[in-house]
Amino acid sequence: MLYSYFDSIKSRQCEQVTVDELVNRLKNPSIKSTCDGILKALEEGDAEKASRLKTQLPVIVLGQLYDNGKPRAKDGGKPTGVLMIDYDDCKTIEEAKELMSHIKQQWLSDINLQELILAVHYSPRMHGEHIWYRWIDGCHSYAECNDRIARLIGRTDYDEACKDNSRCSFLVPIDYFEITNWDAMAQNEPFAKLQEEQEQRNATFTSSSKPSSEKVPPTDASISASAYI
Repeated sequence: MLYSYFDSIKSRQCEQVTVDELVNRLKNPSIKSTCDGILKALEEGDAEKASRLKTQLPVIVLGQLYDNGKPRAKDGGKPTGVLMIDYDDCKTIEEAKELMSHIKQQWLSDINLQELILAVHYSPRMHGEHIWYRWIDGCHSYAECNDRIARLIGRTDYDEACKDNSRCSFLVPIDYFEITNWDAMAQNEPFAKLQEEQEQRNATFTSSSKPSSEKVPPTDASISASAYI
């Protein structure tokens, strides 16, 4: 499975990367250096500098696979079936660590979370967590998936801005990741079917002078989470 990588949030050029390539990039010393700079700026009370440094981090779009060299756009890619939910309102690093401990405990005790979650990492500011996970069987929207996994985690106070497949995730050092299932993320093949279906819908829409009023779910609800392993 390939994913959409951009050198920064401002980049207009996509690069398709494998999971192995992504993991290698997470080990890049420049990402560690930038995140260290963000934490130092926050310690010094310079939020503006921290925000400026954050824009220098590379990003990945988990939910949409764009063609190589293609700009990021809300509806311009093929669905991957990988989503992201954020918890970014922790007041301190200590609070974020407590939240991470809670997520890990829930993950260890719930087989459903173990099947769904692909990765969990601290945010660049270390004031929250980002969770990468698979589309949940039976859901018909990104928002419904987020609500479902938030209930499984036991924390519904997530960032509601996570609601479309084009949302970016800033990359952080590999040691910011506390849960990973890289093999499952790499073998996310069932969503090749979804990509074909979206291409067919796009072709139908393009050939019609009048858009259909029917709302087609972005995923095939018949594909179960267990089928992705």
